[in-house]
Amino acid sequence: MVKYFLISIVTLSLLPMAVLATTAYNDVTFDQDTNLYVWGLDVTVVAETGSMVAGITVNSTNISLDLKSGSDITLTTAPARYLTNSVASTLYDSNSSSVHITSLTTQTVTVTPGDLCHVSDYIAGTGGGGSTPVPTVTMPATVTGEVTASAAGGGKTTLTTAEGAKATVEIPANTLTTDAVVKVVSAVPVTVAVTAPVPAGVSMVSAFNLSVTAAGASVSSLANPATLTFTYTDSQIAGLDESSLKVYHWNGTQWVALTGTINTVTNTITVAASSFSYFAIMGTSASTATSTTSTKPISQMTNAELQTEIARITTLIAQLQAQLSGSGLITGIPADFSFKVNLKYKQILSDVKYLQIALNSDPDTRVAATGAGSSGRETNYFGTATLNAVIKFQEKYASEILNPQGFSKGTGFVASATRAKLNKLLGK
Repeated sequence: MVKYFLISIVTLSLLPMAVLATTAYNDVTFDQDTNLYVWGLDVTVVAETGSMVAGITVNSTNISLDLKSGSDITLTTAPARYLTNSVASTLYDSNSSSVHITSLTTQTVTVTPGDLCHVSDYIAGTGGGGSTPVPTVTMPATVTGEVTASAAGGGKTTLTTAEGAKATVEIPANTLTTDAVVKVVSAVPVTVAVTAPVPAGVSMVSAFNLSVTAAGASVSSLANPATLTFTYTDSQIAGLDESSLKVYHWNGTQWVALTGTINTVTNTITVAASSFSYFAIMGTSASTATSTTSTKPISQMTNAELQTEIARITTLIAQLQAQLSGSGLITGIPADFSFKVNLKYKQILSDVKYLQIALNSDPDTRVAATGAGSSGRETNYFGTATLNAVIKFQEKYASEILNPQGFSKGTGFVASATRAKLNKLLGK
């Protein structure tokens, strides 16, 4: 179902109470696609699901957006027409057009629906028929581990370590609202593991600290995910099962495995990420490497071998600590909590927040990449994004949730089988 905004000023009473309680700086959120009718032009602009702004006013000829740090909104029209504003370019094809606006500061942006877009002019770049050709923008690129990315062109930089491993970060064009400095810094796995203990059963191969700053302030998240590419050397993964290698992201409280693509021929792993901090390649021991202790005397080890041995011991310590604490819980969910009631679409309940936390603990089932419902910004409201995340969760564990019930597709309804799997992940 699509909602309609037919009034000039959107009031906070239109939004679920639970959502308002968790979006102090962006009070207007859209839990589903919402029509904004610009009556003076007889044009309907759609605010897409997940959009969030501090305030919004629909006028007779334009839409005024009050933005604060973290505001993020996507507006679309069909048929395609220009959505003129001072921040972002209009992207369009033969069917529709869209503009994605994010903000790192407090500002007001006016979006004015304009002429219909002409796809032929976009492709040819002629500018005929009243359209505006899109200029060619070059992406800044360096091999120093630092680059100043631009709003229009994005940016790319690669860092090569002394061991010969590489880390590359590429920010897509039209992702930033202003120039930003992108940095990649190599980190020592042993040092990283002190403040960010590795998960039980895995060993850290390499680590990097990635950051994006604009006007001296850290950028917490990106509107469009960056592409991260990491390479490793054969010596770095000695004793590990290469097929088990994954890139992990430290979210401030725990390591989260990212879904990506590994190429064992080129020793490359590629993932996508919208927020930055530590990233590390980790893997499990090879089946042939069953020994839990090194057979080579420490006095004969090289520096690289010593770091590997220390990382292995650090992993064993983390495993023992996890066993002693009996921790099978997902960070952010109380130890005494379990899912006892069914949950469904449009429900407002504290259990929904814990549901979102559980879903966000797995990159395959996270509720949202940014905005309300994303990791650290979970709410009590069971909206469309949560519904889709539950469906992904049910289909990921279909053998336990769907197949016994005779279903082949997820339903989005959190009933007994889904609750049982969630509780199992909580160690219940």
